Amino acid sequence: MNGSRWRIVSAMAAVSLAVAGCSSANNSDITPTVDATEEASTSPTPTSSPSPAETDGVGRVVTSTRTLGLDVITAFPGETLVTSPASTVIALSMLGTGADGTAEEQLASLLGAGGEERDVAVKALMGTLDAYRVDPADIDPEQLPDEPKLHLANQAVLSDRAQIKDSYLARLKEWYNADAVVTDLSGPEGKQVLDQWIRENTAGLIKESAIDPSEDLRMVLQNAVLFAAPWQHPFESSGSYEDDFTTGDGSSVTAEFMSDLRSVDYAEVDGWQMIDLPYGTEGALVARYVLPPQGVGLEKVTAEDIATLEAKLTPTDVSILIPKLDLTSSVSLKDPLVKEGLTSVFEADPPALEYISEAEDLYVSMIIQQGRVRLDEEGTVAAATTEIAIEALSAPLGDPKYFTADRPHLVILLDKEVGWDLFQIAVNNPVAQ
Repeated sequence: MNGSRWRIVSAMAAVSLAVAGCSSANNSDITPTVDATEEASTSPTPTSSPSPAETDGVGRVVTSTRTLGLDVITAFPGETLVTSPASTVIALSMLGTGADGTAEEQLASLLGAGGEERDVAVKALMGTLDAYRVDPADIDPEQLPDEPKLHLANQAVLSDRAQIKDSYLARLKEWYNADAVVTDLSGPEGKQVLDQWIRENTAGLIKESAIDPSEDLRMVLQNAVLFAAPWQHPFESSGSYEDDFTTGDGSSVTAEFMSDLRSVDYAEVDGWQMIDLPYGTEGALVARYVLPPQGVGLEKVTAEDIATLEAKLTPTDVSILIPKLDLTSSVSLKDPLVKEGLTSVFEADPPALEYISEAEDLYVSMIIQQGRVRLDEEGTVAAATTEIAIEALSAPLGDPKYFTADRPHLVILLDKEVGWDLFQIAVNNPVAQ
């Protein structure tokens, strides 16, 4: 085979974009009352969603979603990533619901729509997936369904010390169907709550949360997308074999490939190639493969390159050779987002998240996306989670005292309660024999 380089950048991301293309509350601070011991909702039943065709901003959000996904790939040249731009946009929109000032300006620029227009648009896009949505228990990663299934869920996990505005939590529920769960985010109890939700809403494909508890952690916004679908035309296992794959750094590895000769939507422009592999009977969901010319890294792929190929897609007989995949990745989105102009939410001075809470100066400490994809002769299973950790600014330390034991000193080992010296160590020379 030749040295063609293939990489799937989240089957889930490609699917969500393909579907999307088709188709005032109390501001007082609250003491949360939802207990983490209550089972978090995994219901597939969404709240009523507006029609994308009748919703301003949908097209701009779709365009921004693709661009944002490619920005993440560009930020990690040569790395194999399983990302979900749709998950990123949902999580950032949850963070920004009700935002104002610089934070809102930057989020609007990044996501293609601002204010309630963004909330409405993202809710409409989530609604385009309603026909496929199921409870996560209805998806078995080891057994593909007869038709495509998808699960999408959102949650806000609040520290029991957080004072989050009613208005913010109400908007999370109204636009993103996100329940609020309260726990101790400083220790093991909070970690268990975060981990359990991730496992349940990804059918175990992702084992745990990427966020670790801390004393300053006040809230974690969680989004999960889970996808399982059979190919419209499965590949024959007899057509699979091992061959060389040229990696992003030019080295060669042995991979297992699937092969077939079939009619698919295909495009070719100036050495760039694209094919669509449909899922299920209807084929509305697809895995869209983009193959740059040899020598062009995936970090060079632009939204314009993809759009040019998409405009040329036409049914064509194609001899297909693609690798089977079983990939896992975890990536911080902070640096790519900062590079694209989202800076204020990561800073506590001046505070940009006062629309969430005025009781403390809050800031986003990290945004982590995890992904998993398995793609073989029968179809695809994929999951992605995006988690946003929001912390309170620690109280500044005063001028410290300095204790520099660089001269003879005494060390006493004792029981503080009794004051009985167990050991006394006279250190006149710390390297004496």
